[in-house]
Amino acid sequence: MIRSNRTSMIANASQASEEHYNVPILTTNNIVDILESLGIMANEDDFIRPIGSRIRQMYLLIIEMVMPYRLKVIDERREKITREFESVPLAEEMIESLPIYKEIKTLLTELKYKDFKLTDVTAPTSDRIRNIFSTLLDFVLFRDTKISEFDEIANNATSLASKAKEMVLEYNELQATFSKKEEDRKSEQEEISRLEKLNNEIHGVLLEKKVQYSKAEEEANKAKKRKAKWQEDFTNISYEMTQKYRRTQELNYLLSIDIDTLLTNVTDLQEQLNMYTDNYNELNNKLETISSHFMLVKSMSTNVDKCLKLLNNFIKTRGEAVRHKKTNDALQVEISAFEKIDNERRLKLESIKRNLDFQNSRLDKLKKQQEKKRQSMDVYFQTYNERMVEVEGEIKEKESVIQEHERNILKTQEEMKMLSLRHKNEIDNLMFKLEPVIVYIKRTQEQLHNLSPS
Repeated sequence: MIRSNRTSMIANASQASEEHYNVPILTTNNIVDILESLGIMANEDDFIRPIGSRIRQMYLLIIEMVMPYRLKVIDERREKITREFESVPLAEEMIESLPIYKEIKTLLTELKYKDFKLTDVTAPTSDRIRNIFSTLLDFVLFRDTKISEFDEIANNATSLASKAKEMVLEYNELQATFSKKEEDRKSEQEEISRLEKLNNEIHGVLLEKKVQYSKAEEEANKAKKRKAKWQEDFTNISYEMTQKYRRTQELNYLLSIDIDTLLTNVTDLQEQLNMYTDNYNELNNKLETISSHFMLVKSMSTNVDKCLKLLNNFIKTRGEAVRHKKTNDALQVEISAFEKIDNERRLKLESIKRNLDFQNSRLDKLKKQQEKKRQSMDVYFQTYNERMVEVEGEIKEKESVIQEHERNILKTQEEMKMLSLRHKNEIDNLMFKLEPVIVYIKRTQEQLHNLSPS
């Protein structure tokens, strides 16, 4: 369908009224010519003797030309009317006319044409149809003169909408990336919290091991002190046992003397003493007469004194021997007790030595384990510190990316605001430019209406 670049027949509308959109009534020939120039086939009969079906068809063609998107609304309204009045017999003409009437009435109301009725669709008359088509065609011609500006605005609006859509998509992507980075940051934060918790647990274990090591070391020191004391006690006991052993040997030597032999000698000496005593008495009696025996008696007296001394020594020695025997028996009991104590202490000392060896072995193991754990913890903390450095680097890098995304989002939002504001300004400017044109059209229509024959 080819359209001519024909302009509105209204010459000047700068004086038009804002309350009424009155246009000059076109002649039938003018209406037919304009419709044909718009690609709508018509003849004079259509307007001299109008038929409802033909007029509805032309209404639909004008709606398709001016508001093509409303055709779907007309179809929906037609289907709705058919469903709602399915049980009520309603003429097909009325079903077709009502949706078209509503659309044309809405359009004419916007054009300030208020005298449009349903009969203009179902049973049109020539005069009313000429008035209605004069108004509609005047708007169509005016629209054609301004369509390029509207197309430019529409294209700009489409471009802006597309760009806004792209920005929204980019914003959503950035938001999704930001959410993912935030989730990664939270996950890494959880990992850091877990590592810190593990570090605290390991630190607690190390402190516990340190306390255990301190206790073991303190116990080992106590064991060493007990060992030194037991060794000192053992040395003292060994010295006492040596002294007791020497004393026992001396007592055994004294006990080895034959007491029976001594007693026999004492008896013989007693008999000899008695005999010497008798002889002494006899010699004393014969002293005066037997002076020659004086030396012998003197010698015998000396021997008797010796025997008496020997007897006294023997009696004293025997008493000492009895005492020494008792002492020896007591010493034997004491020695047995000491031997028992010594055996107990020896066993206890061996047990202490074994316990000390075990504690030393355990202490060595603890030291080795502590050294291994210390080495392991050194490696762990070194790895942990390296990982923390990497994590901090990643966090800083991700924070930098997030900040860059946030800056881009803010920049995009600012651009969207600027574009929206620019779009609004352009529309306002266009409406401001169109306002005098509309006023001009209205005034021109009034002038033409006044000039037209009554």
